[in-house]
Order: sequence, then C-alpha cells, then structure tokens
Amino acid sequence: MSTITGYNKKANKIYYLSGGDTMQKKALVIIDIQNDITKNYKDVIDNINQAIDWAANHQIHVIYIRHENLSAGTRTFKPDTYYHMLYDISTSLVRHGFKKLAFLVCHGGNAPIVQVLSRELRSEFGISPFILSSGAFSHPDVTATISEGNIWDFHGGEMETSMVMAVDPSLVKSETSEAGIPTAFKDNQALKPYGNVSIGWVSEDWKTEDGKPIGIGGDPSGATAEKGRIILETSAKVLVPGLKEIRAWKG
Repeated sequence: MSTITGYNKKANKIYYLSGGDTMQKKALVIIDIQNDITKNYKDVIDNINQAIDWAANHQIHVIYIRHENLSAGTRTFKPDTYYHMLYDISTSLVRHGFKKLAFLVCHGGNAPIVQVLSRELRSEFGISPFILSSGAFSHPDVTATISEGNIWDFHGGEMETSMVMAVDPSLVKSETSEAGIPTAFKDNQALKPYGNVSIGWVSEDWKTEDGKPIGIGGDPSGATAEKGRIILETSAKVLVPGLKEIRAWKG
C-alpha cells in the first residue's frame, strides 16, 4: 500500500512511498501557506517547494496543515491545544528557574485562555504570570481615531488597518475593503457580541450589508497611517509603566 508523503504544487509532483519503506522519525511540516502574506511570497513558496523536494528525496514525511474556514480569515489551534502548548512552554521555563512570565496577548480570542493559564501557573508553581494586551483600544486617544458612525470597529477594522498602514502601507489594499457588522445583534439592547450579556461569536457572525460573512468588525475605509501611529504610540505608552512595575514586582 502506498501513501502520499509529499506534493510539490509548482512542479505538479506527488511523492509516494510504499508501506514497506523505512521512514525516518523526522517530518517537514508545511503550515498554512498563503499567497500575498509577504511582499516576496513567490520566493518564499519557491523555497518551500525546494524543501519539499529535498524531504521527499530523503524519505522524510511531508505534513501539510491548512486552515479551513467558511469565511475570510484564519483558524488557529483549538483552545485546549493552545492552553497546553503555553503550559508546556511555561513549565519548561519554571524548571529553568524563571519566577516571572509575561504573556503579550496580540489576539483578543487568546486572552481568556491566557487568563485561565496564568491562574493555574500561579497556583501550581507559585510564580508570577503577567498578562499584557498589545493594543490600548479602549484608551480615549485611540477611540478618538475611529470615524463617526463606525460603532462596531475592532477586528480588521479601522483601528487595526490603521496600525498596519503605519508600519507598512503597501500591505493594505484599501480599494478592496468592506465593512462588517454583527447583523444578528445590531438591533439588540442587551445581547451583544461582547459585554454583560453576550454569545461566543465566530467570524461568520460579522457580515457585509448584503449578508456575506466577512469576519471584519467595523469599516476599515477610514483608516490612515497617522491614526495607526497614534494607536501604536498610545499602546506602547500604556504598556511601559506596567513593564516597569513587573520588573520591580516582589510578590
């Protein structure tokens, strides 16, 4: 019985190894390769294809991991996988003598997992785990950058797009931007995607006016590099005092 162990898309090659072949205990893992993720993505993909050829020629398994989603955007690890990955890294650091760990959370969906993890680490090992948020999105100087009427702005919206434009405007294609709103919640008074009464929303809940799932929260069309600079600088200013207090922490 033969199994597929490699596929070079550019060369249209599929590599097979029979069930009797001896495989090394090694693997080349290709994770969610997407066009346009970098300026030089063609060179990146060419290098990946060369690595696939090399692995197949040396009888090394090639494993492909692809994010699957019904709407635009990506999927990452399941929550328990993410938790255990961070837990294992943290316990390794504890064994090496670290007493303080600082988690910089750059994705809102990860925050609840890190909060649970930090309590477990503090309870189990007596260390001091700290949680830092990468964006000061509730700061008055940041909320002031949001265009009037853009009440749902957050995920891939005006603020986050502005941040990218401040770093590298060539990565933003403003002409393709579309606004997304949580259509199922927009007329509710209490039940919202977040707040005191909420639901575990998914990206498909954020849709364009014509009902297309888009995963974008708010309208990115008002984004500018100057707004992004304000957001990034404000976020840094908020984090720095906390980092100084973490360094001085004796608890």
